[in-house]
Amino acid sequence: MVTGAESIQFNALCQKSLEYLKSAGIEATGVTSPWVFGIEVEPEYIHAITTAQYEVYNTKSSWYFLHMLHQNSAARPWVAYQQGDSNLVAIPSTVDDFW
Repeated sequence: MVTGAESIQFNALCQKSLEYLKSAGIEATGVTSPWVFGIEVEPEYIHAITTAQYEVYNTKSSWYFLHMLHQNSAARPWVAYQQGDSNLVAIPSTVDDFW
């Protein structure tokens, strides 16, 4: 669990990453997680993504890649977070890497 100062740093990391993309002219509608970054603290990661998307792009809807479900090629995206008009969709990877 991420708490206190670590939580603030986690949120700041997500927000700064999106700010860099925005300053480069990229509208990041979602987040691709490097490998399984954030999987052990997924509730905090979800909070950081939704907060950063709102702060940087003023959007309440987003998606993220985090889960690798290679053993289940039929896996589909799911709503990982929904509160009011805010939502975040998890999109799993369902195929193995080829390299």
